[in-house]
Amino acid sequence: MMRRLRNIVFFLFLISNFQGYAQSFHIEGFVIDSITKQKLAFVNITVNNNGHLGTTTDIDGKFILNSKNDIKNITLSYIGYETRTFTINPPTYDIRPNYTKKQSNVPNQLIIKLKPKNIKLEEIVVHAGENPAHRIIDSTLNNRDKNNPDKLLSYSYTIYDQMIMTLDTLRLNDTSNPSQNEIKAMLRDKDIMVMETLSEQFHAAPDKNKKNIKASKISGMKDPLVFYILDEVQSASFYNNFITIFGKKYINPISSGTKTKYFFNLDSAIPVSEKDTVFIISFKPRKNTNFNAMTGVLSIHSDGWAIRDVKASPSESNGTADVRIQQLYKKIDSTHWFPKQLNTDLVFNMPVVDGTTYSILGIGKSYISDVKINQQIDKKIFDNININVAPDAGNKDEEYWSIYRYDSLNNRLDNTYKFADSLSKEVNFDAMTRILKSIAYFNNIPIGFVSLDLNRIIDYNIGNKLYLGLGLTTNERVSKFFNVGGFWGYWFGPKAANYGINTSFTLQRSHGMKLRILFENVYERVGDYGFSFDASIIEPADYKYYYVDLTSLNNTLTAEYSTYFGKCFKGFVNFSIKDKRMNDKYKFSLNDSIYQNSFRFSTLELKLRIAFKEQFVQNLYGIRSLGSHYPIIWMSYQKCIKSIVDCPFNFDKFQLQISDDWDIRFFGKTSITIQAGYINGTAPVMELFNIFGSRQDFDLYAPESFNTMHPDEFFCDRFAALFLSHNFGRILSKKGFFQPDIILATNIAWGNLHNKDKHKGIDFNTLNKGYYESGILIDNILKSPITKIGLGSFYRYGPYSFDKIWQNFAWKITLRITLE
Repeated sequence: MMRRLRNIVFFLFLISNFQGYAQSFHIEGFVIDSITKQKLAFVNITVNNNGHLGTTTDIDGKFILNSKNDIKNITLSYIGYETRTFTINPPTYDIRPNYTKKQSNVPNQLIIKLKPKNIKLEEIVVHAGENPAHRIIDSTLNNRDKNNPDKLLSYSYTIYDQMIMTLDTLRLNDTSNPSQNEIKAMLRDKDIMVMETLSEQFHAAPDKNKKNIKASKISGMKDPLVFYILDEVQSASFYNNFITIFGKKYINPISSGTKTKYFFNLDSAIPVSEKDTVFIISFKPRKNTNFNAMTGVLSIHSDGWAIRDVKASPSESNGTADVRIQQLYKKIDSTHWFPKQLNTDLVFNMPVVDGTTYSILGIGKSYISDVKINQQIDKKIFDNININVAPDAGNKDEEYWSIYRYDSLNNRLDNTYKFADSLSKEVNFDAMTRILKSIAYFNNIPIGFVSLDLNRIIDYNIGNKLYLGLGLTTNERVSKFFNVGGFWGYWFGPKAANYGINTSFTLQRSHGMKLRILFENVYERVGDYGFSFDASIIEPADYKYYYVDLTSLNNTLTAEYSTYFGKCFKGFVNFSIKDKRMNDKYKFSLNDSIYQNSFRFSTLELKLRIAFKEQFVQNLYGIRSLGSHYPIIWMSYQKCIKSIVDCPFNFDKFQLQISDDWDIRFFGKTSITIQAGYINGTAPVMELFNIFGSRQDFDLYAPESFNTMHPDEFFCDRFAALFLSHNFGRILSKKGFFQPDIILATNIAWGNLHNKDKHKGIDFNTLNKGYYESGILIDNILKSPITKIGLGSFYRYGPYSFDKIWQNFAWKITLRITLE
């Protein structure tokens, strides 16, 4: 009896498995462009003409269909391509009930080609209230916070990034050109470069974020300097008011007020089930609107009115690189949608060489896995470092990488690694990496055991004219914890040399804790104010340093300690002894004494930088700031200590600076800087506040300076200044070739100086009546891949204006060095 029962059970088990096997049909493949052979993401696929969405291709153009019923045909629809119905022949599909993604060598993978439409769609005129796409956009906007991952209490995930750089060989179609044929042959089975990164991302409400980069790999480089970070290329979520693409902010079509700025078109509505539908909506900026807009396609799922996928790109090319982003969302649980895959396609337009236009393609792919939503995250994870690069990130072997790669390393990528590694030995990529690292982190170029300091090579100001020099410092080949350096240079105006030596000790790398000791003999601006370090000759905010006229030769010995602490503070403590020498004309009287030629100051300074929620990256070379979205505040207190090392002066000096900028949707960007200073006591002119003036006959626009004020025109021992500007961008200009940025600016200052009669031999005014100027700048009139040039004018008005109106005007050139 028991034996018979056992046989019956075994028979039923075989029957059930056979039925399950016979009724489960599996099809998979890729959808590609019939011309470019590029894989197409988010193609909609319906089965057996039933009208219901069966699946969509993922970001790699791949699809998988499992069905209990026989699959006779599939219909593929995609915006910009002809709809195609593809017949499935019985030998083509694979019956596989227990199929998993990890299985390889799947037989009969389909490769389906779609043909692009050769038509240009014009904007459809839809009267207000009649556009059916608006109801869907409104529903998506109403549910935006619920579906926005950054609004969750917490989340964590693992992300694998891959970036491939190659040449667009489809453009190389001149078979009579030998160089083109050589390039096509070389890249037939490989690409130029491949980068891979594996990271863990953590988030806790409201805005705590941490990224741990566990592994980083770049073909041909043993010591990968750069790492592909998703956040720097594209916003990881399509739910914020602004979408960031390579540092530039674009207005998100899924945000309030966009229906008057964007044109939305409901291209199709595909049922997914009896309850839910996927709506395909294309979008682009409306005619006669001008803002940082995108164009693309959204797929909105009625289940939660969430974004299922999006393809978008800037509506206008910047001339240097074209960018297209793709994002795919999946429902993680019964409630939450979350990003699953992200793609970034780049096209860098290169100069014409030998009659051929070369384009470098960047193909970026990001795969998100191990998503955990609203689970407890250890608070210790969120320290003062936002991006941490593991010390062994560049040393992971292939066995480690194979665990996390979405697909195994194919022959093409394997060939790329081998090609780059062999090329690295010939051209010494490691040396190039070391140079890039030094430029990026230390602004110097390594030469053996020393490095060339780029800040010490060239300088210029109107008082001392041209400076040429040389600065060298030891690098990490000597020690990672200290360096010793020196510099020498020559000013052609006063025909005198600058020189100095310094040493720096890194006490704690994770907090940027350093001790620096230096001796310098340098020219400095008389009455300097501000908190700038290592001013750049190509940064607009530092152009004001060109307009330095009155200087003193300073012989200085300084010891300084600095460190980051808390999560938003950087502190400096320094003690210095300075001998400042001026020309014979200036005399300063104090307590029945006359001081002339040389002035000694013994100064203790406490300086604090506050950057709320500043972001930092930490790697083997230390920590580096990635900036903050909040105001940057600088505060300083200096005490000139009488009788210390023969210092005759006793005064206290306070300084404050607050800077911020913010984007206003559809209205441009506002920038503001507030400065203030106060001296308690009586100080010589070189320790007063010399208000920055940048007025010449026709010169560069210098932000955070008074563009109608002459250099050294005003000195104060107390002052306050406001620099306010608003860049309307291109919203005031029409579309077309000529699209300048319109900038309005107003600068105001007030100051005073008590005991002005103690300063002899130097002519200057005070600001007790208030100083006012306003201007308009038309930026970006002329542009190239690396520069943007414009024109502008400022007008000086108020108590310090000139009697002749034309003398109050100052004409300006705007100049920016940029890669946008």
